[in-house]
Amino acid sequence: MAKKVTVEMNNEKIQGEQLEYKTLNEEWNKYEAEDGTTLKFKTVVSNIIRLSKYKPNGEPIYVVKSTNLLEADVPDILKYKKHKKEEIN
Repeated sequence: MAKKVTVEMNNEKIQGEQLEYKTLNEEWNKYEAEDGTTLKFKTVVSNIIRLSKYKPNGEPIYVVKSTNLLEADVPDILKYKKHKKEEIN
């Protein structure tokens, strides 16, 4: 059952419904930077809200709350190397 919520958008309070959902597919987008780093990125949705406001074409407006995840595979040459401090005897 959808929970009633209020969302503030452009200084306007708009009623909406927080919808239950199931994840159908959640894949990583992969990018290769010119320095050889491979970046994997995906968005994980935590809330979907359908507003009582509509687009000009009649479709309802949705607000999606999400978290972005980033994973990097960096070439060794670009990694910072910590140098072990010499111990004083």
